[in-house]
Amino acid sequence: IRRQRQMCIRDSQMAGIRLDSVENFNIERNWIYRIRYLGNLGWGSYGIRVAFPASFINANPSHTIANNMIAGVYADAWSSTTGIGWVSGIYVTASSTIANAFLSIDHNTIHLYGNNGSTYTGGGSSGISFYNISGGTSLRGNLIQNNLKASTDPNKVALAVAFFTAPTSIAANYNCYRVNSQAPYNLIARVGTAYDTTFAQWQARPFSPDANGQLHLPGDVPFEADTNLHLVASSPSSAINAGGVPPIVTIDIDGDSRPMGGVSDPGTAPDIGADELGGTPFTCPTALQAPDFNVTTPPNAGSDYLWGSSITLDTAGAGSPPAAGILSGIYSLDG
Repeated sequence: IRRQRQMCIRDSQMAGIRLDSVENFNIERNWIYRIRYLGNLGWGSYGIRVAFPASFINANPSHTIANNMIAGVYADAWSSTTGIGWVSGIYVTASSTIANAFLSIDHNTIHLYGNNGSTYTGGGSSGISFYNISGGTSLRGNLIQNNLKASTDPNKVALAVAFFTAPTSIAANYNCYRVNSQAPYNLIARVGTAYDTTFAQWQARPFSPDANGQLHLPGDVPFEADTNLHLVASSPSSAINAGGVPPIVTIDIDGDSRPMGGVSDPGTAPDIGADELGGTPFTCPTALQAPDFNVTTPPNAGSDYLWGSSITLDTAGAGSPPAAGILSGIYSLDG
């Protein structure tokens, strides 16, 4: 499926692309924008909604959602236990629990923003949401920014990902998240009924998600505009050059090859999200970078800057300073 959608409605839930009781599909390279429910009855809204049947006809079906850009999804939302009443960039559900969904959600860019005023209590928004999906799903290389604020209900949470049914085998890696709604309901993930307030909590889940994932730096993702989710090539972004190698998806939404290098981008790895460009990786702030000199390995105790393949800090050896204060570390994703 390749198409563009822009819709504003007032009477029910809506999706830019909706597939019900389906198997064997590819949803790729779509630009989905302004899928908006404007009423006040507590409904959800989705950029892409997929509803699986209870079982598949084929033994090994293939389901792919890749290289899509989704922005401006909006609804007043309510606190449903299945996610159906939430705002979601991508919402995947099933009529009963599926142990293997044969589903890949790769290199999508999702941007939720604005204010969703509501007369309903609870609910929230999530970049990608699941219900009745227990396993057989991979989330790789997705760039998710959720800045949707609940102007009249501070209890509405904002998440990057939500599993309303706790999964047993989900492969999530190389995803990049930015959640910048209102405190204290800026969260990372929901698994079952529990919330992960930090990225470290999310990574500590039993299915070990996002071992190579990250929170976006610095700050908000530098999109061209809310209506254009290509990245600004001259603005630093930790999504640049941070995807998995070899590339999971070999082209981007524009048909450009992955990876792609540029003036300040070595192009050794694909960019996270639907857009591949010769952009600017996020680097250490200039004022904190080390001067151009070599250090030994392991470095001498008391050095101002330490780097290398491994570092050992010895606070008991001769000439070592006493163990006190806070040690801060800075690393650069582009080496």
